Amino acid sequence: MVIVDESHHAGSALSVEMLQNFNPCFVLDLTATPRKNSNIISFVDVAQLKKENMVKLPVIVYNRKSQADVYSDAINIRNRLEAPAAAEQRASGRYIRPIVLFQAQSNIGANSTTYQKIKDTLVEAGIPEAQIAVKTADKDELKGVDLLSPECPVRISSPSTP
Repeated sequence: MVIVDESHHAGSALSVEMLQNFNPCFVLDLTATPRKNSNIISFVDVAQLKKENMVKLPVIVYNRKSQADVYSDAINIRNRLEAPAAAEQRASGRYIRPIVLFQAQSNIGANSTTYQKIKDTLVEAGIPEAQIAVKTADKDELKGVDLLSPECPVRISSPSTP
């Protein structure tokens, strides 16, 4: 028996070949984003995960028609959270920084949504470059940055996926 965590990342020919070489009698895929051809034997909704304290942060999920809509909505939501965060700081003295995290793809093709494409799009939309930080295996603009400091300008981060 083979258990594959985050199995939505194991769809490449090499991953499939590796699994076949194990010659398992059963493969259990664990993922929050099953593929269309998945044979789902169990589904746990977010309310159940929250009840069991498996989701620690608020999770907001929307489907949007375009990447531009995703960028715009994410930035608008982050901006709306800025006021309650400032009110919390005034009331409790505790600083909270709302940060948008855009997950980028590795540069595997011309149509890949890489961190550089996301960063360029955000800068073109008027987001100051100082507010955007990239964290990947090769590029770490967050190294030495204290995200908990009120003086830190970072509001958006974009890691790449393998």
